[in-house]
Amino acid sequence: MKFNTSDLIQLVGIIASFTLSAVAIWQSRKSIKLTEKSILEANRANVVIYLDFINTMGTIHEYLVIKNLGASSATIEEIKINKELKLLNGKNSIFSQSTPFLLAPNQSFSTCIKINAFDNPLEIYKFNVTYYDSIAQYSTEFIINENLANDILFPKTTPSKSKTVEQILSYTTEEILRRHI
Repeated sequence: MKFNTSDLIQLVGIIASFTLSAVAIWQSRKSIKLTEKSILEANRANVVIYLDFINTMGTIHEYLVIKNLGASSATIEEIKINKELKLLNGKNSIFSQSTPFLLAPNQSFSTCIKINAFDNPLEIYKFNVTYYDSIAQYSTEFIINENLANDILFPKTTPSKSKTVEQILSYTTEEILRRHI
């Protein structure tokens, strides 16, 4: 069988067309998977644990906060801590009786773990949080270092007769603004 130039050009055109179509289909599938992954990531629950500090009458209170920063509700299955962390009443360890529980998007729970953030001993805790949403199950580790309080400057003021109402309101406003940064 002998091919003439016209047949050869048509054959090359068919092969090139098939190759380009296959590459386009592969690229489209890859793009769809990436878009699907982005949508899932954007809509998942994202639970974090962190320290927060509140200046009350010149005393820095230390709070432990668990918050869902994600766009979906999260069911907290388990929270493990590398060392015991007691509630202020001294009766129960933190999170010992509360799991499982639900955190709605942008919802948080907090508890005061120290009346004075500078009381010793300052500890380093490792939290492992296992939670799930409607998409998947996640397990995340958080390191909470109470020594952070030593690296932050807190304006300490105690209301007194020598302070004006404006000064007290100014310190109060500063604390409120700091908390919402």
